[in-house]
Amino acid sequence: MSGDETGLLRAISVAVEDASAKRPVTVLDLGAAGPVTFQVRFDEIGVPSIARSRPVTWESVDSGASVPVPSGDLIIVSSATDISSAPRALTRLRGARPDALAWEVPGTSVGDLLIEAVSNSPIRQDYELLVAQAHPGSNRIRLTSEPLFAAGARRGDVASLDVRCEQDGDRRIGLAVVARDGPTPHLLSAGQVPLTPGRHRIHVELAGPGVVRFIEPEGVATYSGSLSDLTAAIPEYLNSVKHARLILAIEISGQASRVASRLYRAEQLLKSLHRQLPEPGQLLIGIVGYGAHRFERKRSDERVIVTDWMSAPESALESLGRLGAADIGYPEAVQVEDMLADVVKRLSAMQQSRPTALLLFGDRPPHPSQPGNGLLPCPHGYDWQKSLNSLRLRPDIVVVAIRDDLAAPGTAAWAQLGATMLLALDSFDNDTLGRKIGFVVPSLRNIPIPIID
Repeated sequence: MSGDETGLLRAISVAVEDASAKRPVTVLDLGAAGPVTFQVRFDEIGVPSIARSRPVTWESVDSGASVPVPSGDLIIVSSATDISSAPRALTRLRGARPDALAWEVPGTSVGDLLIEAVSNSPIRQDYELLVAQAHPGSNRIRLTSEPLFAAGARRGDVASLDVRCEQDGDRRIGLAVVARDGPTPHLLSAGQVPLTPGRHRIHVELAGPGVVRFIEPEGVATYSGSLSDLTAAIPEYLNSVKHARLILAIEISGQASRVASRLYRAEQLLKSLHRQLPEPGQLLIGIVGYGAHRFERKRSDERVIVTDWMSAPESALESLGRLGAADIGYPEAVQVEDMLADVVKRLSAMQQSRPTALLLFGDRPPHPSQPGNGLLPCPHGYDWQKSLNSLRLRPDIVVVAIRDDLAAPGTAAWAQLGATMLLALDSFDNDTLGRKIGFVVPSLRNIPIPIID
């Protein structure tokens, strides 16, 4: 490379590094085939690309066609040799854009210099490897990412990461490098490789902005799918739970037949889960009955009934058999808020973390903490939304709402109660529900991406 080419490459490199999505850099090449415009653009995560215009032939220029004068940051390069029109065009362009850098480097390939400048430019976002991480208490899987290259890294930098794989046999594992635009990951590069279960070293080389090369393991094949395609097969849980807590919170006020239906479905679900976790101490049960508030002055208010708290399934089944329908009380709402406050208090007092499922059987909505929505407020001032949010902040707890009639009044409140899972009382399947809450899963799951401990 000549001294002029080296200087031009340096100028283009500086311009590329100073450019942005809102301020791209343009290089106008007065080459042998005619004037050509190159523009370096950046996407939302700072990965550059080069757009090339169709050339305007020198014959057209000689016939009176004007050479377009780009706006914005501009570098003008005269690379043509033995083209008499090129010096005249360069003179006109210098007059039209005196602020632009202008170079005369006959015979150089401007496109090649641009590719080299872009490839050598620093990355503008952190690049990370997409991995799965299992919560130690619940085995619930969450998607996360581990750092590979920090913003400012350049081509030739390398990074290593120790991961493990968990799958049946030598299934293909997806290696996805992402950058983030805020919380949203964007796929930069992805490959797939067959790996045995166990620990592996991932060794990656940065080949340029938006491009990585997997050095280790060997044999990584290009993955052409989307990020959602790669993550769609990731299960909610890693392995079978060894110990779990099940809380059955059942609305017991109302028509006797409806209460009996709730108790029956709760009993069948308890038996199904007990068959999956049959050993003593594996499955602990909490039975909570909640009814209606009484707003008459002469009658004392009903309280939430806790007949068992973290007892053996056999004892819980006996308690379920003793529950029955209570007075309907206030007809528009029930003590969901009192029940949630009681459950939050009891779980907060328990030190040991283990997978916990709270299943709400009922139909009427909770009372608000303040007057509103045409419902009387909770006489104890409990805020059901606050209690619900505190439960959902815990990764070892899943809340499921099972309602008599999904279309009955109170759908907005039940949609929030069942934001994780909302089921109809008459149609849910015990085994399917058990799998979704993580209590009924195979001992080994196929995780299609690496796992980080």
